[in-house]
Amino acid sequence: MLLALDTTQASLVLALAADQGVEPMVVDEPMPRGQGDVLFARIADLLAAAGARMADLTRIACAIGPGSFTGVRISVAAARGLALALGVPVAGFSSLEILARTVRDAAGGDVIVAAIASRGGMIFVQPFSSTGAPLAAPALCKAAMAAPGIAFERGVLVGSGARLLAPHLSGWRVHDIPSGGSARALLALARTAPAERWRTPPVPLYLRPPDARPQANAIGAGIVP
Repeated sequence: MLLALDTTQASLVLALAADQGVEPMVVDEPMPRGQGDVLFARIADLLAAAGARMADLTRIACAIGPGSFTGVRISVAAARGLALALGVPVAGFSSLEILARTVRDAAGGDVIVAAIASRGGMIFVQPFSSTGAPLAAPALCKAAMAAPGIAFERGVLVGSGARLLAPHLSGWRVHDIPSGGSARALLALARTAPAERWRTPPVPLYLRPPDARPQANAIGAGIVP
């Protein structure tokens, strides 16, 4: 069984899938803080509802950020800890990559820009092709500074920072994610990830140091902690 987890945003997201083609069991619970206090209890509840045990897990996928600093640490540490304890492979996927996957089927061939709101009016942002391939490195910047670096006349904006970016991109549309959409997107990425992705333990993608004032870099430049 494949377990996917994400605590990088203001929610607790879990998904449990047995086989391809079988509808996954999903948890998508708004939770701005405190995910670490209930994460393992929610995983246990999800497994119990599926009639499964921890020992039935064969792979674990997690979001690695960017997002909440604490949430990113919880997501990666929990996934790596479970994988180590169970002796199973683990893989990480960026929160921006996951957002882009939620809208890929509805993008209609257009470019997708994933944007996550951060402190101080900043956004984490990254553009993707309609197939989900990254078109630039992820960056942290003001929405007004990100827009000039997006050299496309139209596309789809997705994520908590999408409406901050929309006023600066005429002709672009904002896509809202349905409940459970992020969990299903993470599962989809995990199911199609190449084998080498499962050989490298996930590491947090912060893009900004904790409690520090970030530089307003343009899209594509990125910020390395």
